[in-house]
Amino acid sequence: MTKIGVYDSGVGGLTTLRILERKFPFCDFYYLADNKNMPFGSKDEAELKEIVSKAVKKLKAHSEIQVLACNTASNFCEQKDVIKLSPPTTDDGKTLIMATPQTQRRLKESGAYGESRYSFANTCELASLVEVYVSVGARKNCLNMKELTPYLASKLFEFKGVQKIVLGCSHYLYLKNEISRILGAVEYLDGNGSVVSALEKCVEKSENSGKVEFDFTADDESAKYQKIYALLKTTRE
Repeated sequence: MTKIGVYDSGVGGLTTLRILERKFPFCDFYYLADNKNMPFGSKDEAELKEIVSKAVKKLKAHSEIQVLACNTASNFCEQKDVIKLSPPTTDDGKTLIMATPQTQRRLKESGAYGESRYSFANTCELASLVEVYVSVGARKNCLNMKELTPYLASKLFEFKGVQKIVLGCSHYLYLKNEISRILGAVEYLDGNGSVVSALEKCVEKSENSGKVEFDFTADDESAKYQKIYALLKTTRE
């Protein structure tokens, strides 16, 4: 049975894990949450490269295929043999990119989105807020993020009229309902489709039923993650 390692700074990558478990129910999953080093978005490049390098080494010790379910980590990972979460590029001039500062910088440097035609929402603290609200919600048996709507509105209302939104941080997938309430009917791009496509090329189907294992770089938060993941499976299908 193939074992897939999935890495993120916190609970954001659980959104990718759920997609992968649905697509590959016959695989085992090893989820590594880097709770020692989160949040990633405001760290400098040298520090991020060292953090991600150590994480990939640990992933490889526990899995056969490695997935970085974190856009920031994906942008600073130097290893070529891992699958990275990278949103698809688009070139229609009506797209908003929501990403952490480091991911924003890398996207701008790449020129993939045409800096003069695209807006970048400065959401430096948003991933941390989602981490907190998801954790609080888990204790209440609910992943409703509506309490973050006023904060989101203050950041996003100026972008009303965009047609597509690149969710350049896996934490932001928890906010799709709230973002849609502010910006209306938009198309979301998050890169999970390309991760699935990459795995389909290297994972063999079987009749087995896989399992999910959680691991952490600091305190063991398995109980919390299991609760959040169970809620994610039932409320965000």
